Amino acid sequence: MTTEQNIMEMMQVAEDAPEPGTFDRRAAIHAPDASVPLSVQIAALESAGYVYVYDVRTGSRSIVNRNMLSSQLDKRDEDNTRIFSTVKPDIEPVQADYKCLLHADQPERNHYDSMGLARCKKKNLVSEYQVNRHMSVRHRTEWETIMQEQARAEKDEERAFQRALMDAIAQGVAVPSIAESVVCDECSRIFKNSRALRTHIQMGHKENGDASSPD
Repeated sequence: MTTEQNIMEMMQVAEDAPEPGTFDRRAAIHAPDASVPLSVQIAALESAGYVYVYDVRTGSRSIVNRNMLSSQLDKRDEDNTRIFSTVKPDIEPVQADYKCLLHADQPERNHYDSMGLARCKKKNLVSEYQVNRHMSVRHRTEWETIMQEQARAEKDEERAFQRALMDAIAQGVAVPSIAESVVCDECSRIFKNSRALRTHIQMGHKENGDASSPD
């Protein structure tokens, strides 16, 4: 079965949806008077109609005009998998209540305001992945700024941990057990957690495999 046949079949079984908005087609846009004896009504403007489409990944439903249905059904994700269908998938819609990192309700908003970062009203994302995707696509500059600040904070935190660790060893003090501590396979340094280790590998070890110099 070809892609074109798939789309045609989905278009044929599409469920009619109410037209969005409150636009009244029956309202007169020009009342009759001496110069125009007959009123002109919006009813003369015909619509192709609207139908429901479903996101096959999340089950969420939206409305699309029939004139745009074919192109909507042909949209694909990064894995070349079709995104939309007129047939309801056998999954319940995920609650979409994740907010953009730049939303006014985020706890970091005052800090971001001090940095001059833009605001965003998006608040119906379905997962943390979608939040990150939204940031990287819609707010690329702000996303890079936030990531750079986070990387600096993690590096500063790790430096403080390493200094405390070295001081304890130098003074012969038993190093307390740290449940999440991990060791770098390349340079044998101890890190507080796996996130700190990832940052160390990304920023400290070069492509040639050499370990970075101590802080």
